[in-house]
Amino acid sequence: MRSHRSRRTTRWLSLLLLAGLAGCIRGGPLGEGQLPLVGTWVSASGARLVIRADGSCDYEGATEQVADGSLVMLGTTLRCKRFFGGVSLTVDRGLVTDHRGTRPRTYLTLSGVEYTRRDAPDD
Repeated sequence: MRSHRSRRTTRWLSLLLLAGLAGCIRGGPLGEGQLPLVGTWVSASGARLVIRADGSCDYEGATEQVADGSLVMLGTTLRCKRFFGGVSLTVDRGLVTDHRGTRPRTYLTLSGVEYTRRDAPDD
C-alpha cells in the first residue's frame, strides 16, 4: 500500500506534467476571419504585437514580453501566451481602416491602447 506522501507527490508530479504539456500545445493556424489581424501592430508608446498566420505571436510592452507565443482569442480577449505566462488584451475596437490622408491607416484598440499596423500581411 502506498503512503499518503507518495500519493500526494505523484499527484503533484502528474499535475505539473499536464500543465507543462498544456503550455507546450500551440494553437493552430488562424481562421479566415482572423487573417486580417496578421501583421505587426505598434502603439504610440512603442508596444509591439506581431501576429502570424500560423497562429504564433510576439508581444513586447513596457513590462511584459512574449516571444514565439501562441495566439488565443476567446470572446473579446486576445491572448499571446507562452507556457504559463503571456499577455491578455481586451479588444475594445476591432479593425478600422482610416482612408483620410494620402495613405490608408489600419488600426485596432486593445485594452485602451491604439495599435497601428506597420506592415501588410505576407499572404
